[in-house]
Amino acid sequence: LRDARRSARRSAVQRRARMISIVIPCFNAAATLRSTIESALGQDEECEVIVVDDGSTDASPGIILEFAGRISAVRTENRG
Repeated sequence: LRDARRSARRSAVQRRARMISIVIPCFNAAATLRSTIESALGQDEECEVIVVDDGSTDASPGIILEFAGRISAVRTENRG
């Protein structure tokens, strides 16, 4: 039983160790943002997708909302 627990813990750690983070910077990127996010979500590896919107004034914020629950989003004032 101890070996099984140890093996299960090791497997969980290995899965977390293999997860990748994909960070997508965005400023007025509505033309390509949807396909970029879809591509990131379609990766074979377990991943988290984080979109950082630098104060877009186009349709980017709405596109980001379409993926709510599947990605993490950060929106800031435009900082250049």
